[in-house]
Amino acid sequence: MPSRSPRSCCSPSHSQALDVRKAARNTRRLLPNADVGVPPDATHHTIPTVNADRLNQKILQFLA
Repeated sequence: MPSRSPRSCCSPSHSQALDVRKAARNTRRLLPNADVGVPPDATHHTIPTVNADRLNQKILQFLA
């Protein structure tokens, strides 16, 4: 049974650890109500700094 609790997932657009498109697709399939974001030009290490204002806004919207 799919989870009904709110979920937010942020994956880097540039990753050597995973296939980002496949991970986003699987997340959407397994958690259809999840907000899945893939910030452009981000790596695992730069997600918090690349377009930080937009990321912070998305987090605040999710928590509201």
